Amino acid sequence: MSLLNSPTMVAAVTAASTLVASALTGWITLRAQRRQLGQQAALAAEERAEQLKESRREERKAAYSEFITQAVRTADSSLAMCRADAGDPAVFERVRAEARAHLAELWPMLALVNILGPEDIAALADRVPHALQREMRAAERHPGGPLSAISDHSDARQQAQRAFASAVRALMEGVSTPPPAQV
Repeated sequence: MSLLNSPTMVAAVTAASTLVASALTGWITLRAQRRQLGQQAALAAEERAEQLKESRREERKAAYSEFITQAVRTADSSLAMCRADAGDPAVFERVRAEARAHLAELWPMLALVNILGPEDIAALADRVPHALQREMRAAERHPGGPLSAISDHSDARQQAQRAFASAVRALMEGVSTPPPAQV
């Protein structure tokens, strides 16, 4: 009997081929698992990035909303100075103090809008409180006076608010924002 036909040799070849097949299967499985883990990690990173983007979007939306709401509240207080009884200085001073307090509350909100950006939105937001200040100064000069006395300033403030709101709307809808309008 030859060595090649012996049962020992057949068993050894069978065992060796089983080990090689097992090692090859293990290696292929390991590669497939690594590839799958890499894909899962990439998907998880993509999902985290999307969640972060959505979180930032919601944070911006809240800041923009609070800012424009406070700007409207401040404008209403400013207009109230024109409606206040000019003959009663105490009433006018109360309305004036309220308007100034509303404007003071707007500045930290503006700072947050500037931090959250983007730059074009921040530039438009910067114009709103300055327009409100001009409107408020005009209203202070005309206590109890006609609204027409401050209409130019009110128009400029409304234009600043509309430009900001339009740019925010475009950003939230995913449209590129227009360049800042001159106010």
